[in-house]
Amino acid sequence: MTTVRPKQPHQAVLTGAFLSVLLASTAATAQHPMQDQHRMPPQTMPHTMHDMPGMPQSMAGMSEGSRQLHAAMMSGMRGGMPMHMTGNVDTDFATMMTMHDRKSVAMADVVIKYGKDRKLVDLARKMRADRLAQVRQWAPYVAPAKK
Repeated sequence: MTTVRPKQPHQAVLTGAFLSVLLASTAATAQHPMQDQHRMPPQTMPHTMHDMPGMPQSMAGMSEGSRQLHAAMMSGMRGGMPMHMTGNVDTDFATMMTMHDRKSVAMADVVIKYGKDRKLVDLARKMRADRLAQVRQWAPYVAPAKK
C-alpha cells in the first residue's frame, strides 16, 4: 500500500478534519435519519440546525461558524443535489468529483469567513483556489445537466 504524504502538514489536518466530520455525520444520519426534509415546503422547514429532527442536541451549542460549516458539508446530501448516474464510470466519476470539490469550496468559504487561525485560513484560501482549478479540469468530462 502506498502512503501519500501531503506537501503541507496543514493539508493533512484539514483533510483529517473533513473526513472526521463526514464520518461523524454519516454515523449520526444512520442513528437519527432525517425525515424527508428535502420534500418539506420552505415555510415548514426548521430554521436552526438544532431544530431539525434527528440532529444531535450537542449542535445547539455550536458557534455560527461551526453550524455554517456543517450546513455546507450537508448541503446536497438529502436530495438537494441529485445526480443522474449515466452508467459511464468516467463521466460519473468526473461529475461526482466536481460535486465533491464544490462542497470543499463551500466549506473553505466558511473557514475563510469565520476561522481564527490565520495559517488555517490561508490554507483554506489556497485549497479553495486549487479545488476551483480542479472543477475546471473536470468540466470536459462532466455529464450535461438533465433538463
